[in-house]
Amino acid sequence: MRILQVHNQYRIRGGECRVVDTERTLLQRAGHTVELFGRRSADLEGSSALRRLEGLARTPWNRATARALAGVVRRDRPDVAHVHNVFPLISPSVYAVLAALGVPVVQTVHNFRLFCPNGLFFRSGQVCEECQTRGLFSAVRRRCLHGSFLVSAAYAGGVWMAWRRGLLRNAVTRFIALSQFGAERLVGRGLPPSRVTVLGNFVERFAEGPVRKGDYVLYLGRLSPEKGVMTLLEAAGRLPDMQLRIAGAGPLEDEIRRWVVSHPEAKVRLEGIVAGEVKERLIQEALCTVVPSECFESFGLSAAESLSLGTAVVATRMGGLPELVENGVTGVICEPGDPESLAGALATLVNERGRAEAMGKEAVASARVYLSPERHLRGLLGIYRRAVVAKGRAGERGRSGEP
Repeated sequence: MRILQVHNQYRIRGGECRVVDTERTLLQRAGHTVELFGRRSADLEGSSALRRLEGLARTPWNRATARALAGVVRRDRPDVAHVHNVFPLISPSVYAVLAALGVPVVQTVHNFRLFCPNGLFFRSGQVCEECQTRGLFSAVRRRCLHGSFLVSAAYAGGVWMAWRRGLLRNAVTRFIALSQFGAERLVGRGLPPSRVTVLGNFVERFAEGPVRKGDYVLYLGRLSPEKGVMTLLEAAGRLPDMQLRIAGAGPLEDEIRRWVVSHPEAKVRLEGIVAGEVKERLIQEALCTVVPSECFESFGLSAAESLSLGTAVVATRMGGLPELVENGVTGVICEPGDPESLAGALATLVNERGRAEAMGKEAVASARVYLSPERHLRGLLGIYRRAVVAKGRAGERGRSGEP
């Protein structure tokens, strides 16, 4: 197949950008032709204030990227377009272009931006669904993106435009949700269940044999409020015998460092950003990893990587995490924002090493089945083929004058 990926890379590359890249490689290795129509938010850094303002003004509808995409489609004639992220530099205008040129569109819903402009359903330290109950422009009143009225208005305008003009409902042929939780959100927004398929992310590395486990618990991810890191520190303070390693970076980094200095009794070590073999070894040798998210997680890539490397996961009951981590089998599920619940879940594995190791073995066995590249490829190609067939049928109805 000829596949066109459409993706606006984030200023700070994270899991979503990595998924887009690995998915492209997976398809290419299977003999498919994949081209990327991309933009990079990082390109705005160092720009003049005027240029950044122009970029925000085009976030709801960017005619320049629409024209550029039309040229790519006419040149390459893709069988299907797979859209990942269109904000802020690509914009929802590309849906209209692809529909007008007869290209089937598959949209992966990596986060919740189609319902909540900041993509998190999280504000002021807690879950917030005001954009669902009071309208998308609640995000503007609350300045939910970077504390900025203008940025919030640009993103809210783009999401509103995508729904108001019927682009998501009519131009997108198939939606991919990363979890059943995400699928239910899409259907709840009025999309037909027949157009929504659950297909989680995949991982490429699996533990090849038993690994000698260390004595530490590992947090690996962004250091930001919605990830529950401060709650994790409170839980660590209740478990003085637990060694906690924190790997990652983010806006809470300085606050976390201050907490560590002021709580010398807690055995907390900051690892910074880790990658490659260092990251893999940290995960494999951890007694367990912890995902203490206080926002809805659409999937949980760090949890998936832990499972595939034979490490049990302690995760909160948020979004798609309970679908990924089987409570009592491959990990332990606890309540979000509750340091006592989190400490209790961690203690279950820290104090029962044999149980943690047994869960790790179950985790890698399960991951080989449900998180394999082969399974993901079959699912993805099936979605593409159904999208092509559905688009063809819609075109035939239109030509014959059928409703």
